[in-house]
Amino acid sequence: DARLRKRPDRLRGALWQGQTAGALPGGGLSAPGSGLSRLPGCAISTRTARQSRHRPPTRPCGGRTPPENRQNSPVDALRQVWQNRAMNESEKQFFFTRVALSTCGRAKNQIPISNYQRASSKLYKLIFAIVATIWLLSREFMLLAQFALPPLPPINISSTTTNWDSTLKHGACVAFNGTQYLVVWRDERQPASGDVFGARVTTSGVVLDPNGISISSIPNNQNDPAPRVAACGDTFLVVWNYQSPSSSKGSSVYGCRVGADGRVMDTSGILIASGSSAYANVAANESKWLVDWRSTLLDSAGDIFGAFVSTNGEVASPGSFGICTAASSQSVSSIASDGTNFFVAWHDYRNGATRNWDIYGTLVSSSGTIVSPGGMLIAGAKNEQWFPNVACNGSEYLVTWEDGRNEVTFLTNSDIYGAWIDLSGALLNPNPIPICTAPGNQLDPAAAFDGTNGFVVWWDSRNGTNNANIYTNNYDIYGVSIIAGGQVASASGWPINCDPSNQDHPHIAFGKDHQFLVVHSANNITNSTYKIMGNFIYSQEPDLRITSSQFGNGQGTLGWNSVPSFTYQILSASQLTGPWNPVLSNVVATSTLSSVTFAASGAAQQFFWLSRVK
Repeated sequence: DARLRKRPDRLRGALWQGQTAGALPGGGLSAPGSGLSRLPGCAISTRTARQSRHRPPTRPCGGRTPPENRQNSPVDALRQVWQNRAMNESEKQFFFTRVALSTCGRAKNQIPISNYQRASSKLYKLIFAIVATIWLLSREFMLLAQFALPPLPPINISSTTTNWDSTLKHGACVAFNGTQYLVVWRDERQPASGDVFGARVTTSGVVLDPNGISISSIPNNQNDPAPRVAACGDTFLVVWNYQSPSSSKGSSVYGCRVGADGRVMDTSGILIASGSSAYANVAANESKWLVDWRSTLLDSAGDIFGAFVSTNGEVASPGSFGICTAASSQSVSSIASDGTNFFVAWHDYRNGATRNWDIYGTLVSSSGTIVSPGGMLIAGAKNEQWFPNVACNGSEYLVTWEDGRNEVTFLTNSDIYGAWIDLSGALLNPNPIPICTAPGNQLDPAAAFDGTNGFVVWWDSRNGTNNANIYTNNYDIYGVSIIAGGQVASASGWPINCDPSNQDHPHIAFGKDHQFLVVHSANNITNSTYKIMGNFIYSQEPDLRITSSQFGNGQGTLGWNSVPSFTYQILSASQLTGPWNPVLSNVVATSTLSSVTFAASGAAQQFFWLSRVK
């Protein structure tokens, strides 16, 4: 290896898994060309159980000499993490060892860094039998799960302080580009102008742009409704409607790309559609964005149009095209992609004389082919079915909407319903699924999936006054998980943010490691102040993984992936059988990565154990 030849003073090591009883032996390799320091290798672990490398592989210190040995010693300390699994599969532990690679290749300090007990197969069979019996009797098995973890404390995304701001902010939307979120909203910090602002948020909850990114601040309104955002690769496209005072045709659709570094890539904006447009929306497949909007160019009642935008910021030929130009009004669309094609849904008034607004939709191929040119009826019942949202789990689309079939008077008992669409654009359940039918109003749903499980979120008046004036009701943000197989975990939902103010218009995006970010507007009704807020929720608890480790000079430093607000502890013992004594207790995580330093004695053998306090 060329890297070894550059530093012949450094000792290198090779590790492998032995064939005998699953032991992990290793050997020291001296300066290049000198040969192995010990053959056939020194045993690092020979515990009486099958042992294998922990995946993904851990390379503490990046394969480099640890800092405590870097200055004065030619001897490297090599660290290796492996998995020790009892032969009966009832116990799994993760161990960490420090290996001083000298000519004798001595291994020391095998440290259990994560441990969990798994019940015996007999106990599992008993538990399964009990659960199966309960399910067969009550059919309520899927109601046992809602959120894997409680929603975490809210993040103030739109301000450098936790104080409320007198500047109107509303209509938040969020997308994830593989490493970070971009949250966008409509912002009136400039008098008589609604601008588009945004901020990047890390998976640790750090707001990278506390003063906001000015995405579009052209004079006059970047008007209602709110901006929308989607990521293609690591680049975001933000779209909005812009009302020019010199135009007699009404609003146009504009867009702007934002880089992963927060750079606004199209400072003058990208003109996507000129005039007579509203309710712009956007989604991305693997190579481009599809933008759709309501257009009144051909029909004053409103049609749904769209256009593709390339990753270099150009509107693809032939420009805008009709997605649905049926008679009567089509309005307020939503769009999602399966990675190749797209599904667009909207609310439609063609049956308004008998039952008000209905939900229609169509598949749009990556080449722009409209599978159902007149639209496919997804939901039609009495009163209004409107404000749809589309999400995709990779194998089906889920369309959700606000549904008034159970209302006695307008906006007094609106619910959330949904329907599944397969990837060919066919409706899988003609009878809509009730997602939340709790008392009061449930409005304006949004959904996202991690590939298997998903969440639907909405704003909810069950704790408010429940009148038709939606901005005086003290709405809260609620949600529910959609479990693999399409089951709704709870008929009443679960509170995400019930702060004593009006929370409205939520949006949600999946990030990674089972994490979702829910964003929404917050309005303090008593003094007309505003925030854009965010809450992390999880579809399951992230695996506890060591991300860094260092020992020396009587100290140890350990880093791990954590869940903010969760409590962890580190215990130590001179032998694996204990007794275990606390080294650090009640370590409350403040981000998704935690690190602590603690005293590590100079004893010949010392074990450390990291665990989450249940």
